[in-house]
Order: sequence, then C-alpha cells, then structure tokens
Amino acid sequence: ADSRQRIQVLYAHLFQRPANDNEIENLVNFQREFEATVTLDKDSELKIWTAMVHTLLLSSEYIHVD
Repeated sequence: ADSRQRIQVLYAHLFQRPANDNEIENLVNFQREFEATVTLDKDSELKIWTAMVHTLLLSSEYIHVD
C-alpha cells in the first residue's frame, strides 16, 4: 500500500474517520522530513511510521474524551 492508503487506514483505526486531504498532505510531509533525520537502514520505514503514530496518539483529537 502507498503512504496515502496507509494513512487512511491509520486514521480509520485511531479516529474512526477518514483523513482529509490536508491531514494526508501534512503526514506525507512529516514522513519526508522525518526520513531526512533517520539513518537509512532496514528499520527506517518502521522508525518513520512509529514516530507518525506516536505523534497522532499525542494529538488533542485522540486524547479528547467526551
């Protein structure tokens, strides 16, 4: 799956809704920028996606409880 599809799956799991275009673009940019800080090896993709998930788990949308 490409990054955009994976982001949609991630949003469905975390927020029970689809990601909008702006959210997808923000996370694609996050991936690109974070990748520049990671030593490229066999775990690079895992490191990038782990950082992205951690960021979303710390978002006010995820933490907020009604």
